[in-house]
Amino acid sequence: MLENIRLLDLEYREKDLEALRAKAAPILYDASGHAQRFDPGQPMTFVANEETPNCYGDVIIAAGWQLDNFKKNPVLMFSHDYQVAPVGTVSRIEVQGKQLIATIKWDEEDPFAAFIKGKYERNVMRAVSVGFQPLEYHEMDIKQGKRAISFDKSELLELSVVAIPAHPGALRQAMGARRFQIITPEIITVEDDAHGLSAFDVTTIRAAMRKMREG
Repeated sequence: MLENIRLLDLEYREKDLEALRAKAAPILYDASGHAQRFDPGQPMTFVANEETPNCYGDVIIAAGWQLDNFKKNPVLMFSHDYQVAPVGTVSRIEVQGKQLIATIKWDEEDPFAAFIKGKYERNVMRAVSVGFQPLEYHEMDIKQGKRAISFDKSELLELSVVAIPAHPGALRQAMGARRFQIITPEIITVEDDAHGLSAFDVTTIRAAMRKMREG
């Protein structure tokens, strides 16, 4: 599966480069962002992007970030998937030197968002990804005859928490119709339990598991 995602990621990159050369202004993604620090009880801070070459040699120039429109609706998405509701908001975002720094606030009233937050607190997930639209750019020569892009001015469209750094289109194609989900079983209350113990609704869990296997 991971090899398929890698190959699809390369395929989508080529499509993105073709769109750039055709002046089609595609939405691009860079999942090189990472956690900066997590202080217990405090908002999480990430290096959303930094002015260093990514795995393709591309560079997003930090001074060229355009953030005004994003700040009007600073949602935090999950894996650039707009079929899933935001998992939080970006309470602060700014360029500091060569880095784009983002502080996030999780929507802890949402079970899915709380679930994903726990993954970051336990260091199971650590990456973030920017979705952006290039405004000004130029191609660069790099080693072995390959070419990379310098994005001199870019508009930030959204920030996502991600499990696997890859183009979201490649992920969706590799995963098919499957979606990340949480099984939230019904709980039998103490009043309903003759033994005074809470328990999971086993029927609900089994039905959900069957649905995931079949889907």
